[in-house]
Amino acid sequence: MDKKYFDYMVPVVYASDNKYAPYMYISIKSLISHSNPDTHYQIYILYTNLSIKNQKRLMELAQRNISITCINIRDYMKNIELKGSGHLSVATCYRLFIAELFKQYPKILYIDSDTVVMDDIDKLYCKSLNGKTVGAVHDVVCTFLVEHYKEAVNMDVKNGFNAGILLIDTEKFSENNIKEKCIKLLEEDSKRDRRRFFYMDQDVLNLTLQGDVFFIESSWNFQWQYLWRLYTIPEQYRKEYLKNAQYPQIIHYAGDKKPWEKPDLDMADIFWEIARDTTYYEEILYANLDK
Repeated sequence: MDKKYFDYMVPVVYASDNKYAPYMYISIKSLISHSNPDTHYQIYILYTNLSIKNQKRLMELAQRNISITCINIRDYMKNIELKGSGHLSVATCYRLFIAELFKQYPKILYIDSDTVVMDDIDKLYCKSLNGKTVGAVHDVVCTFLVEHYKEAVNMDVKNGFNAGILLIDTEKFSENNIKEKCIKLLEEDSKRDRRRFFYMDQDVLNLTLQGDVFFIESSWNFQWQYLWRLYTIPEQYRKEYLKNAQYPQIIHYAGDKKPWEKPDLDMADIFWEIARDTTYYEEILYANLDK
């Protein structure tokens, strides 16, 4: 691709492994389908365990205004001792290295692999962070998270954010040693019999970035898992959640239930509509036969 045709670039980072490669592919495909043909989108994929076959498939999504680069960060992880938590793998922590890896960008956008993009992400990228280190969406106020934030992060859930979509000021992230602080906390937690930071990088990012977050409209990270758990959201927050459900700009299939496992759940059909038109369709079906 000849980049001279583009005066403006939107840098985006994903992180994944072989297990999540098909779902990341679908997220990137949805991002591309809502891209502006006059804007250049540079997509980076961070990995330590991603086969050549999967890398090739992902990079084949590139087109005139879309560049895709896979980056092995094994050397960055080799002296770090972390364990996954619940349905979360260590790959979720790769986002902590973004500021170090991409110093050439003053600002960069991170997107989780279990998402479907429903709008042009340039609208999100161009937002000002108003001097804050990251931009993120408020976490959903629900009965479980009220207790979790209090016990794990020592903060009110109303002040917490979901780390699935992050707009990062790379300079401030590095200057404030956010990566180092988070890795230290996660390594200590990995040694505990009972994990404190169940949500891993999200928990420690909330802990280290308190008061240093610019909150973005919740439609940019609509967390689907409360559609069938509305009773857990206090009534004063339920109306706003349902409003965002009508016009989500990014659907985040967060939580322990995924659309590839539970196609009958609300908004799973949006994922499957894209999946049916991908090279991974049969593999996704086969992988989830017993789900």
